[in-house]
Amino acid sequence: MDQNRLNTLDGAEEFKALLRRLKTLSEKIGPGVGSGRPVMPDMFWITERGSGKTTLLKLLADFLEDETNLMEFRGDVNFFEYRLGYCPPNVFFNDFKLFFEALESAAGCYGEYRGVIHIELDEWENHCNETYFRDFMEYLRDHSEHWLLVLSVNDKRQGDHDELISVVSAYLRLEILHISAPAEESMLRRLQRQIGAYGLSLDPSAEQLLTQTLAQLKTSASFSGYNTAEMLACDIVYQVLSREAEYSLLTAEDLAEFAPGSAYVARFIANGKKADRIGF
Repeated sequence: MDQNRLNTLDGAEEFKALLRRLKTLSEKIGPGVGSGRPVMPDMFWITERGSGKTTLLKLLADFLEDETNLMEFRGDVNFFEYRLGYCPPNVFFNDFKLFFEALESAAGCYGEYRGVIHIELDEWENHCNETYFRDFMEYLRDHSEHWLLVLSVNDKRQGDHDELISVVSAYLRLEILHISAPAEESMLRRLQRQIGAYGLSLDPSAEQLLTQTLAQLKTSASFSGYNTAEMLACDIVYQVLSREAEYSLLTAEDLAEFAPGSAYVARFIANGKKADRIGF
């Protein structure tokens, strides 16, 4: 597991606490993999947009693969992600077939998949009592002996997820985690480290400008946490170092094209609205 990357993550305190508990569990269980259903519960993550779910899933899977007595891994990958799309009651439910195909792909030449599976449930938030959803939860309950399930819902409405959690809990043992997006200050530090590799730094006025810019970018459906901060850093490096003038300490004036309300920010937000309409 990449401990350095874990330590730099902001907004994932419950996730870090989970890994510490699992480490303690592993030490107390001792060597060897237990038989039957894993002692660990499955997980339900309530996440904000840009919280870095894929990064956390990789860290979780790598951690569990290192702690060999908590679960066994088999397949071409140690985790994969699946979006459970909504299907109205009067339409054929095709997700069993699609999920089987995802399992086969993850298993590869091993013929069987054992590992972490992330399933997004956003589209079923308001339909969790319908038969198709309950049938799928029943299937997961009956076949997940060798999987660790991470079910997630985006908290974009900051709503009450009790009904969905209650339905899922009828089929699976769950540990519930809340995972926030990184704060603007944390993303700014990531950005500063990245531009620093090119000999660039920010004065206080530039720091204030980019903090405000990151806050605006965070409102877009395209926002992806630290990835957005790294993208902004790359764009800054490209624009600044391709100018004829020499730069080292950047000011707000030097970064005017990345200011809040700039065309750069407007394009990013517009792309997010377009992606939201398409359904990404």
